[in-house]
Amino acid sequence: MSEFQYVIIGRGNLAWHLQRMLNSSGISTSVFKSDWILSGFSSGDYKSMDHNNCIVFLAVRDDGIESIAGRFNNALLVHCSGSKSLNILPRNRGAVLWPIQTFIKGVEMPYGNIPFILECESSELRFELLDRFSKISSFVQCTDPVSRMKVHLAAVLSQNF
Repeated sequence: MSEFQYVIIGRGNLAWHLQRMLNSSGISTSVFKSDWILSGFSSGDYKSMDHNNCIVFLAVRDDGIESIAGRFNNALLVHCSGSKSLNILPRNRGAVLWPIQTFIKGVEMPYGNIPFILECESSELRFELLDRFSKISSFVQCTDPVSRMKVHLAAVLSQNF
């Protein structure tokens, strides 16, 4: 059992699937809409979270990552964008976990073969994410920023042709 509380910010395609992935690996999650976080709305669940013990997945549009990340002072933050730098998150508290997959909300799919690219500075967060997502998929690869951008470019080109 993980010592972390898992939180997903977003209600779109990726957030829907992330919740199912984590739940299938035995992790319960809290899910919040990004506009709630930005507007200052906070439910009882959000107020009671120990941000020092949270891993927050920012499953939001690329242009919303930084502003939402700023609302979590002490949490470990994970964005899921293939094109955005890890540097938009606080140093040593952030990671990029990018699934190389198009998701459609409401459409079930097998998660075992989805490739995940992980970029992370914190060894604690890297270990936790590798441990968790290796139980979900048979392909979780740690990489550096340059390699991730090359993979992202290849994925974009292969989708457009």
